[in-house]
Amino acid sequence: MMKKFLFKNPLFACLFLLIFASAATAQGPVALTPGSFNCDVVAENAPAENYITCCGPDGDVVYSPSYPDVDPTTGMPASNKVITGALTYQLQAYDQANVMRLENYTGSAGTMTFANPTPAAALHFLATSVYGETSVDIVVNFTDNSTEQIATNFEISDWFFETSNVAYILNGRVTCYDYVYNVNSDNPRLYTYGFGISAANQSKPIGSVTITRTGGPETSMPYFFAISSLTGCGRGKFLVCHIPAGNPGNPQQLCLPFAAALSHIGNHGGCYWGACSSENVAGGNNTITLAPQLLGTSDRVEDNSNPLVETTSGAIYYFDLSPNPASDIVNIHLHGHSTGSQLQLYDPSGRLVWNRSVDAEESSLTVSLTDKKLVNGTYYMTLLSNGERITRQFVVVSK
Repeated sequence: MMKKFLFKNPLFACLFLLIFASAATAQGPVALTPGSFNCDVVAENAPAENYITCCGPDGDVVYSPSYPDVDPTTGMPASNKVITGALTYQLQAYDQANVMRLENYTGSAGTMTFANPTPAAALHFLATSVYGETSVDIVVNFTDNSTEQIATNFEISDWFFETSNVAYILNGRVTCYDYVYNVNSDNPRLYTYGFGISAANQSKPIGSVTITRTGGPETSMPYFFAISSLTGCGRGKFLVCHIPAGNPGNPQQLCLPFAAALSHIGNHGGCYWGACSSENVAGGNNTITLAPQLLGTSDRVEDNSNPLVETTSGAIYYFDLSPNPASDIVNIHLHGHSTGSQLQLYDPSGRLVWNRSVDAEESSLTVSLTDKKLVNGTYYMTLLSNGERITRQFVVVSK
């Protein structure tokens, strides 16, 4: 996890945030129609092949705690829920279709339909990709027949070893022919991914979400288990839970513009995305579980004054953007990252507008801004590498 830098006067920082505070609604799991799911990949009894409808590409599925002769603390959660920070994902029953699976060819698509169309400021997806990562496009379909693409060629991580955006670790899997293995191995893994919806569309009820495969190895298949929504608290604003230092029993729920929320969370360790609830403010021991942020697990926003960033793990990154402000292009210079790192560009509302994988030997690249039709404002370029995330902000201005 990245270092969190405090304002020099934390009291002033909190008072500044309270100026913007207002009543807000909470995020929660989205109820999806049964037709949103096309595969049962959870074996709740043996033989596994009798309790599933889809076997993985190499003959593997996951199992529920009721599967015979397994540690009941491994496998899918007994509660049929995944709670990660302030987010709750409601899973489908394990004895029915419980994932929306895309097949292993480009263009394979599926639609997850809201049982009760509702507006949202952001959508979070519980997903994983078996036997290799898979890239997808995600389009939100509103009930007025308009659409918004919230992800383009976004990479869903392979279900083993990825350390970013981890929501749940199953600690075991089973072949379709009943061989249980990888028990207590810290794998497979389910991930949480969040995408902002533009302010202009946050009042529109969402009818469905269409997900289309755009790339990945021939073996890979992405599984989508559930959706959770962030309903927001006003046009272009998001919920933040502020937990006062030394007084965690008195959290304050704030309603902030996206830029203000992201900037403050990046610089102040006592604020977290989402509503204040028992999931992100623990009980008697006052232990705080960090809520996942809208963009994943980012907890540091750099002011660009120093391109060198040292993390708590001791790693040092060079990450610089120029020019700033930018009009036609932005140049990215980086060093210290690993192969398979990700660069992600978010607009002022938190919507992902571009992302790209980078290898360790790539130290510079240029991103064209003109073909993305970006409006003027503050944008956020995020580097994800080695399980750590750094975000730099820059300004886009038209000529």
